[in-house]
Amino acid sequence: MTQYKDKVEKQQLINAAEAWGNQISDIHAFNTKQVTMWYDTRLDDGNVIDIRYNNGKIERTLSTGRIVWIGEQYSRKSMIERFSKVMEDIRSGVRQNR
Repeated sequence: MTQYKDKVEKQQLINAAEAWGNQISDIHAFNTKQVTMWYDTRLDDGNVIDIRYNNGKIERTLSTGRIVWIGEQYSRKSMIERFSKVMEDIRSGVRQNR
């Protein structure tokens, strides 16, 4: 069974990276007419709450309650690279695990 060890480990890494990608990175509440974010292309939305996920997607809730998605999800390769970097930072003590 050890012939499949590499494939199993690779799939475990993919699964872990995808699960990490679906976690919230940060939350911002602001008025787009007064504050701009580096990713923002919707400057007339007014009061919003942005939830950024580790996978690159951003869920924006408008003051009306309507939800719009901005940003693009990272590729699988990019997600694995980002996840691996975060895990290495945690192992080396550079970053705290939350």
